[in-house]
Amino acid sequence: MTNKTKYAGADVFFSAKYIFAQIITLIIFLLGFKWTLFGLYWIPPLLNPVLYVCVVLFWLYYNFLWIRTALYLPSTYLAVKSLYNDLGVELSVFKCFYIALCKLNRARKAEVKMRRETKFIRMAALSFVKAGILANMRRPEAKELSKAVFIHTKKQVIDIFKFVLPYFAPTFAILLILTPLTVFLSSHNYRYLIEHFTGAPVMISFWIYIIILPFKLIWVFMTLSSLASNIISPLLVLPLNKLFATYVKENDTQINLDKKHSLPFEGFAALFMILTALMFYISILLNILL
Repeated sequence: MTNKTKYAGADVFFSAKYIFAQIITLIIFLLGFKWTLFGLYWIPPLLNPVLYVCVVLFWLYYNFLWIRTALYLPSTYLAVKSLYNDLGVELSVFKCFYIALCKLNRARKAEVKMRRETKFIRMAALSFVKAGILANMRRPEAKELSKAVFIHTKKQVIDIFKFVLPYFAPTFAILLILTPLTVFLSSHNYRYLIEHFTGAPVMISFWIYIIILPFKLIWVFMTLSSLASNIISPLLVLPLNKLFATYVKENDTQINLDKKHSLPFEGFAALFMILTALMFYISILLNILL
């Protein structure tokens, strides 16, 4: 094992670009998270509790979709920047950002499918699918190329995974601790519901809270899981991008890096909601200061 392989993840962890990407990820998380919790209690109480619960669940589901996607933006931007640099292509900040927006959902799905593999070797063989997708390959082509790269770099890939795997267990433990703390210690708990829904009967408010509570716990856990994934992901993706780029250049693999991109709805919605939440909180801050 070479020092370069052994400490690839450590080099990423202490790099300025990784730290900056995590700061942006946390800002997006806080914007979206607070937006949802505030907005959840802006929904006026309806006469029909069942209808009200349905509206609330739809609100949680809709917000999870855009927050989950938006959280991948900084890490995907970092992956695009590093991959294209490793392939010898210099891109402007705007171009990298646009490609990241266009590839956001596809890159996220590739990462999720890799993590869902039950066998380690199968998961490791899909390590380079995300890099292939960011390099404008179709998923079947990216999957085949990923297997080929893994066969030639098996030892390096396993060494990189060995660096990242110890983070998984403590991360999961932190998620289990933070999820109930976030729900029960939040200012938007049952007491908040009672104080602000004074027009509704007490028992109706209580049963609405009880019915929503398990879904809220799941929502918080899944959102925190997306945040954790994007904190750990660059530690794995950036060293793997270097292996992918090296293999592609050494084997003269044909990749169309000049392909035109179109912005999908998921990328547009994520960007729109980030800007909307940001402007909302800026307006609140200005009102307080002025």
